Amino acid sequence: MGIMCGWRIGSLLALRWGDVDLNNATALSRATDNKENRDLLVSLPQVVITHLRRLESFGPAKVFPCSYRRGLYDAWHTLQTSAGVQREDGRLFGFHDLRRGFKTMNHDRLSPEVL
Repeated sequence: MGIMCGWRIGSLLALRWGDVDLNNATALSRATDNKENRDLLVSLPQVVITHLRRLESFGPAKVFPCSYRRGLYDAWHTLQTSAGVQREDGRLFGFHDLRRGFKTMNHDRLSPEVL
């Protein structure tokens, strides 16, 4: 969802199931949870919907229930190391790299406001 929607990690971790409508393929990022300080209704690509449906049974409140952000970064880096994935400069990818990837993939299709 990070690379397909371009959300910041804080917005992803704050996302609640009550703000996700899988049938209409939308998710609401609340103003209190994003740096834009406004509610943002985002269309979700089908691949994201498919993956989110698998997570529905994990918890009633948050879509990504992680209370320890550092642990999430550690797991993200462990996955990259295990897969042999790294940046051209040899460093591991950070979550902000997903936002840059989103912009790169969509710069010619989306307006600057959406990006």
